[in-house]
Amino acid sequence: MKEILLLGVPALMITVGSITLVAWFIERQRSVTARGVVKRFTSSVDSEGDPVYRAVIAFEVGGESIEAVDSYGMGWKSYRAGHQVTVRFPPGEPAKVRIVRRWPPWLYLAITLAGAATLALGVGRL
Repeated sequence: MKEILLLGVPALMITVGSITLVAWFIERQRSVTARGVVKRFTSSVDSEGDPVYRAVIAFEVGGESIEAVDSYGMGWKSYRAGHQVTVRFPPGEPAKVRIVRRWPPWLYLAITLAGAATLALGVGRL
């Protein structure tokens, strides 16, 4: 059991931190980033009857004003009308906009490095 904790937990930290850091980098390379403003919300009901809110975001791309609905809905309104947000979308497809909600990349790197340091200490104790 001790070996699992000394080796497994740090290995998991390294794996999760590395995968999320690589995913963040790939997503950033394959999408367009813009600043936008939340204008209002749309609401619908999910399959369980719970409300789902999606932000309607106004932003500009190449001098063109665009208004689109966030592709990710939530059970609560996490922003207010007028709130400035960073959005990403595939090149040439601004209708597939979504608000950037991820943690900063340095946090993924910190998780990876903490896992590596803990793994090194754990191996030294075996």
